[in-house]
Amino acid sequence: IDRFIRLTLGDAAASRYEIVIYWSEPDDAYMASVRDLPGCMGDGCTYHEALSSVVPWVESRLLMRSA
Repeated sequence: IDRFIRLTLGDAAASRYEIVIYWSEPDDAYMASVRDLPGCMGDGCTYHEALSSVVPWVESRLLMRSA
């Protein structure tokens, strides 16, 4: 793992999640993971693609929790 980017998604303290984006040599792609939400991961050729692929998973998990 060369480097991490940490982003926070959510507008209220109770719904903030850290998204870690890193380069994966074995996958030859950027990986995005949300440590507080097991199974919420995404990937892409760029940081932006990795982030874009994980955000729907986080939103889905938030909707499931509020139902």
